[in-house]
Amino acid sequence: IPLEKKFGFVRIGLVYVISGLGGNLLCVLFLHSIIYVGASGAIFGLLGVMLSELLTNWKMHTHKFDEMLILVVIIVLDLALGTFPFGSNFSNIGGFTSGFLLGFVILTRRQHHWLNLNKSNTSQKQESYQYALRIISFVLLSVG
Repeated sequence: IPLEKKFGFVRIGLVYVISGLGGNLLCVLFLHSIIYVGASGAIFGLLGVMLSELLTNWKMHTHKFDEMLILVVIIVLDLALGTFPFGSNFSNIGGFTSGFLLGFVILTRRQHHWLNLNKSNTSQKQESYQYALRIISFVLLSVG
């Protein structure tokens, strides 16, 4: 819900669908004789996009380390649940990777910097590391 409020339902819906496809694709590539269905890849895609959004927009978050710790604990616990019978961590990992990379590509927010301290104007721009992450993630996502 917080991601949808920040970025809109269209972007988050796109991440959800593409992450689900990425998770199912990885599952099909590694598990040929077993059919798995479910939305766990898409849900892990949302976890991945939350992590990439936190890393990309690190300066804009107030409780950075708390958010990171909670997110890592949730991811580790959910991956542990994927080891149970009739679970597929391939789908989870594929969805997480797709969402993580998509977060760098389409969920980058602009950073605020002061142009002139006397006039107190703000300029919105993206940091150079955000551009680099966007390009690298787009290439990796395209190749994948």
